[in-house]
Amino acid sequence: MNAIIAINAAYVEAKGKTFFTYQFMFDNPLTSDGFINDTLEHLRQTSRVGVSRGDEQQIEQALRTFAALVRVYAAIDYASIGASKTHAHLAAGYLTGEVERLVPHNMPDVLMEGVRLMGQCADILLVAEGPNGIRTLVQKIGIIGCCGVAKEDYRPVTSTSVEQLSRLTFDLLRTRAREIKFAAQEIRGSMSFLAKLFLAVPDTPLSSTHSTFLGPYYSATSMEALPARLVALTNVVAGAEAQDESAQQVISNLEDWADGMYQSEKELLLAGC
Repeated sequence: MNAIIAINAAYVEAKGKTFFTYQFMFDNPLTSDGFINDTLEHLRQTSRVGVSRGDEQQIEQALRTFAALVRVYAAIDYASIGASKTHAHLAAGYLTGEVERLVPHNMPDVLMEGVRLMGQCADILLVAEGPNGIRTLVQKIGIIGCCGVAKEDYRPVTSTSVEQLSRLTFDLLRTRAREIKFAAQEIRGSMSFLAKLFLAVPDTPLSSTHSTFLGPYYSATSMEALPARLVALTNVVAGAEAQDESAQQVISNLEDWADGMYQSEKELLLAGC
């Protein structure tokens, strides 16, 4: 698998700026790259073989390779400002598809690793392309996290999905890219959808199931949860100089992120009552 990653990195470097990106409403056959397509397809087959054998290690190796290729392809220079990272999105799509196909196979540990890798890929695309690059992955993470509602063995998958959405929210607030509003709404929508479904699960009297598995996003007592990290970020911004561009960007991001929040949070509050 390491050899596959290295070969693809060398291929991307050798091909340089001759890659073509997807363009809205224009179908360019040169966008498709045979070498990359063959690589991803063979990896997909490797993952499927691992599923058929019940070989969790083989599946995880294939998933990690997909994630590593997302990083490799995100470095492609399309020689166009604002170009979509087409091939990185293609690899991320393969990764997401294989993670989704694991849901019926009772492999919670592999599924958790797949969700973590999807979160890492979203971070890569956030840096390489900007907020709009993470929207599909955010949707998929939220959907996969819902599997813990129907199956108790998959509750850790729900917690992992919530952790990834929480972390992506925090990373989005710190990005230097502009216009995070739509991506923030996507994360909030995915988190709200997941939380509403999970609130339908009967809670336990002593150790709250809801608090345990939704805590990474909502908990006010955990130092690793989003609220505590927001407090730390706000304190840093409050102590910055007025001319600090990074602080100004964070303030602008916080404003975009908070826009319309009352709608989803009010619905959750009523659902939890």
